[in-house]
Amino acid sequence: MGVRHGFTCTNCEYTCEVSGGKDRGMRSRTDTFVCKDCKIVQDIAINKEGADDKTINELCCEKCKGNNLELWGENIGRLSKPCPKCNATMKMTRPMNVMWD
Repeated sequence: MGVRHGFTCTNCEYTCEVSGGKDRGMRSRTDTFVCKDCKIVQDIAINKEGADDKTINELCCEKCKGNNLELWGENIGRLSKPCPKCNATMKMTRPMNVMWD
């Protein structure tokens, strides 16, 4: 079962509710990405029910439909990540807020 956490920027107060990294439910696997065009953080399904993992070039932003994506703070722990709006630190403010399948 996948989980979502609330993150808030310590500088600009941008907020998002995402897994914060690799996650999985019963039917899909997700990872957390930043759209470098929209400057938003979002979870994107990288695999659905037995299909091969999509490459980053096959993924697209849910808002602008572009593919200028990068993994969100891949080598940083889950408790703090860089803000896509101002590059300050985003901290986890709501641990395990939502569970999904």
